[in-house]
Amino acid sequence: MFEQLTPSARTILADAQREAEALGSPAIESEHVVLAVSARAGSSASAAMASAGLDHRRLRELLVEERRRSLATAGVDAIPDDPLHRVSRRGRSLKLATSTKSLLERAVREAGRHRTRTIDEAQLLVAGLQAEVGTVPRLIALAGVDRDDLIARLRERPAA
Repeated sequence: MFEQLTPSARTILADAQREAEALGSPAIESEHVVLAVSARAGSSASAAMASAGLDHRRLRELLVEERRRSLATAGVDAIPDDPLHRVSRRGRSLKLATSTKSLLERAVREAGRHRTRTIDEAQLLVAGLQAEVGTVPRLIALAGVDRDDLIARLRERPAA
């Protein structure tokens, strides 16, 4: 599967690790992939996200709010300051979480939909947005963004 990734998609996964590290996550989750795409200046995928009001800064804010709400639902008070920051695990590779493995499986199917053998960053993003459960769909809902419309706009662009 990794051999199917375009150079920009490979960069997204490396950037996702940095996002996970910056947030103190023990693994690379699908939200880290979406954050990495949103941070990639000049790409059609990040432009589509930004046009929906989901630039990198806004996604980080939504992630903090989503975490606060999830903790509150579980009866846990929010941690003062930014509840996402924990001890960093810089210097060692993080494992791919189940959410990211599922994202990659959906990206393979998305590439097949475009009749291409390669997976680009827009296909990674579409795969992230297709999740029915988890942090990414909660972020999109919290932002009030029409997920299906965003996916359709991403699919309109030419395949890589």
